[in-house]
Amino acid sequence: MLAETPPKKTTVLEQKRFLRGVQRFEFAADGSVDVTFRNFSVHRQFKIPLKQIHPEWERIKYRAGGALLGTCVFGTLWIGTLVGAAFIRDTAARMAILCFPGTLLAIPFVASLVKLKTQAVDCVSFPIRNGGALHIWFDKPDSKTFQEFCAELSKRAREAAEGSENARSQAKSLAAEIDGLAKLRASGILSESEFAEAKARLIESIGERKIGFR
Repeated sequence: MLAETPPKKTTVLEQKRFLRGVQRFEFAADGSVDVTFRNFSVHRQFKIPLKQIHPEWERIKYRAGGALLGTCVFGTLWIGTLVGAAFIRDTAARMAILCFPGTLLAIPFVASLVKLKTQAVDCVSFPIRNGGALHIWFDKPDSKTFQEFCAELSKRAREAAEGSENARSQAKSLAAEIDGLAKLRASGILSESEFAEAKARLIESIGERKIGFR
């Protein structure tokens, strides 16, 4: 579980996982999260606006069943082959067993082990409003840094979404008020100059409200 107490602001999180690569998250000054991911064959870098990130996270933990089964089966057979070869006194026969069935079993065992490691999922997932999700590996690089960053990300995402909603509400309100003034002009109650002056005052008042809100 993430910490309940107000956490320290952690603005950068760098995570490393064996056979999975490195991913880095950093809060940018433009209200987004810079994301970098790289492994043996992939290097990606992109931005996600904070207002697009849902502040409510989900813990996802998954282990590939097929890879786990393959690791257990081939590992048991491989170890059994090694133990059996140890009891054979004839050196040539022992080497033949180790080189042929031992190698044949070792290859799928190692492949299953690598697949088990690379396909296992243990992360916190932040949904993205226009599709997809931001996955942060659980307790990497350590539990404290992980919790602090997730708490800060959730807080900033919530604030960004609320700010975006307020901006949309103000824009709708301004459009409605200007539309009302346009109707008064069309009916002859306001002259063209009075309409322009009233519209300018409205726009100016919206700017003052924004400054006050900040």
